Amino acid sequence: MVNIVTNCLREIEAVRRQCKAKPVEMGRRYLRLTEEMFDQFVHLSREERAELRSVLSREDSELLLGVARSGATSSVTEHDPDLLRWGLMALLVEDGRCDTRETLIELTLLDNSARKLGVELSDVYQTAVMFATEKMTSLMDLYFREGDRRLTAMGYVESTDKAGRFRYVQDW
Repeated sequence: MVNIVTNCLREIEAVRRQCKAKPVEMGRRYLRLTEEMFDQFVHLSREERAELRSVLSREDSELLLGVARSGATSSVTEHDPDLLRWGLMALLVEDGRCDTRETLIELTLLDNSARKLGVELSDVYQTAVMFATEKMTSLMDLYFREGDRRLTAMGYVESTDKAGRFRYVQDW
């Protein structure tokens, strides 16, 4: 089976080399590549999704966690709640393979962004839950039911970068 996450990572690296001085173009192409990856993922069978998850490398996990972080920040800067879905999908694909604490951090950032946009992240999650493993379903259900959903609980605050763009930074 072709690892669609690794392929996406390779394509993103090629885009980074091509678009070094063009961050806007890089952002557009990055989004298109991740959308293509998720489109491929949703068309896999349950068995193929399980196989994909089993072969994810550390780099693949980092890419997916980065997509989740990007979904959290981009949804706010673009005022586009649809980007939250990509962030959630990244977490569902990654499946806590790196570290479920990282999953909870990214989930909290997505949740904070959703609140800023007037959206319930748990409703967005319900549209993607069919792609979750039992492990992620349990983790996310517990988070939405009982989790400390405050940004500060994960050691993060809202901030801006030097260009004035919204972002999240660690506060510890």
